[in-house]
Formats: sequence, structure tokens, C-alpha cells
Amino acid sequence: MSTAEVSTIELIPNCVEIMLSSLETALICPSSLQLFGDPVLTEDDHIYERTAITEWIHLNGTSLPTRQPLSIDPLRPNLTIKKVVDDFENNIQSKNHKFKMVIDIRRDKRALFQIFGKRIYKAEWITQEQ
Repeated sequence: MSTAEVSTIELIPNCVEIMLSSLETALICPSSLQLFGDPVLTEDDHIYERTAITEWIHLNGTSLPTRQPLSIDPLRPNLTIKKVVDDFENNIQSKNHKFKMVIDIRRDKRALFQIFGKRIYKAEWITQEQ
């Protein structure tokens, strides 16, 4: 196997991880950090969860990233993102995933982030060598 072939093979899992990470990020509201339930498009073409952006506009009257003045009336439902989220949730629910810590998944000993009693750890799949 040539060096070019090895490099390509090693890059494929990284590309898949980046694509999945991008998809997950696209399905999460940047304000509430929750999966979209009722995504809306603002006048400055950003997508938010309706309740999160409505609350923000009531308090601040501006866009989160641009500080451009915003109002609630022009918010438009984003049906494309809503469908993708619904499909994603249905796909997850239709599969009966049962993974076990230490057998299927390994996590770091120290949490990356902790707030309000919740901890987020860096984790990775444990692969079986064949």
C-alpha cells in the first residue's frame, strides 16, 4: 500500500466525524443549545429555537451575532430544519441503542465541562481489534 493510499484511508474516519459534527451542530439552537423543536429564521438569516429568540428579542431587541435590530413579527418557520430534526429523532428512536460504558465507550477521567451538576466528558468508541 502506498503512502498516498494510507493517508487517504486514515483521513476517511476523520472526514466522517467532521461531517457528523457539522450535522449535529446544524440541528442545535446556538442560543438554547438544545435540539430544534420549532426552528425559525430571523431577518438576518440566522436560525434559532422560537422560544429562545423570542425571549432574547424581548430582552435585547437585537440579533445575537450581529446586534442588528430584530422584531418578533418577521420570524419565519424553518420547515426544512424542522423536517431534518424530526427525521433525526425518528431515526434515533427507531433504533434500540444499548451501549455500555467501558465495553463500547471509553471516557476520559476528567470532565471537559461541568455546570449545574451536569458533566461533559470526551469519549470515544472502543473498537475491537480483529
